[in-house]
Amino acid sequence: MQTKVFIISRCMLVRIGMKMLLDAHNSVVVGESSSTAEAVTVSGGHKADLVIFDPDRYPGTMEGVEGVADLVSRADAPKVLLLTGSSDPDIHARAIELGAHGVVMKDQPPQVLIKAVEKVSSGEIWLDRREMARVLNALTQRRPDIELRRIQSLTKREREIVALIGSGLRNPAIAERLFISEATVRTT
Repeated sequence: MQTKVFIISRCMLVRIGMKMLLDAHNSVVVGESSSTAEAVTVSGGHKADLVIFDPDRYPGTMEGVEGVADLVSRADAPKVLLLTGSSDPDIHARAIELGAHGVVMKDQPPQVLIKAVEKVSSGEIWLDRREMARVLNALTQRRPDIELRRIQSLTKREREIVALIGSGLRNPAIAERLFISEATVRTT
């Protein structure tokens, strides 16, 4: 079965080259675009299985990679394969966090892209073996502590109550100070 691919790259030569390569290897390019904004609009009617996304209009920055979130935000979103010239594991990790199913470096031989398309379209994740450890390392280093996430999720009022509890006040005193009921203090 042919994989239906949509290509996003600001570089026309990259799009044309990928189209020629993919059409010769059991894939069919159903559309192309120079930006994620245009692709989200245009790709809806094409029902692609996979989007190959080249975010390198902002080399070495996270800015282009953030477009992955736009591509995977729909319920029927295709899988996303990032094609990049950046070897920064933080950029690769961010792409995976945002929902990309793989990363292929532009300096790889064409056969690597073909293999990645096959693997990702069949449901696997694609990362170069050399990059796997670096990307996983970047992902785990950025993972915030669970307790810190819990604290950050508290509302302003909940933080006020916790601070007052920490200063030694009891529920009645907290309720009086914040002009709320004791029941609210207990359940917050």
